[in-house]
Amino acid sequence: MPKIPSPESEDRSTGRLLGIASFGLAVAMLATNRWFMAVDDECAIVDRAAKPVAQTVQLFLRGLGKHEHPPLYDLLLHGWLRLTGGDMWLLRLPSVFFYVLGVWALAKAAKLLGGRHAQIGTFFLAALWPYGFHFGRLAAWYSFSFFLVASLTLAYLKYADQPAADGWI
Repeated sequence: MPKIPSPESEDRSTGRLLGIASFGLAVAMLATNRWFMAVDDECAIVDRAAKPVAQTVQLFLRGLGKHEHPPLYDLLLHGWLRLTGGDMWLLRLPSVFFYVLGVWALAKAAKLLGGRHAQIGTFFLAALWPYGFHFGRLAAWYSFSFFLVASLTLAYLKYADQPAADGWI
């Protein structure tokens, strides 16, 4: 008699599949990175992030200059530039990391809404979306914002599923 897989074993196999696929997505984005030149947005954001932290914070607090986004990503990129010595090959690594984590969080949110098949479909749709593949590699705040929105969506859905004080964490 054939053994019927349990929901836990299906969750583990789906988690393994998405873990391997996430790693593959990150490797593919990093391996093809040299084929894509820097764009104007990246240059402007990296230039801003290379400036002293105090200057970045002052621009935001005083309202001077153009604010496309809060300075958190600029501060993270500043630290990354310091840590890596401004290595061009490593410049896009945080964006790839945040994009892959964002895709993972979005897929987890889809699982809460539509089950395992929705999770797998959402993951591969977001991972194979051509614009996402390019958008997710740019050394800009886009991937970080995508990760924050996907994570917040996941957190909200988990809280809505079981509203409790510890759910806010």
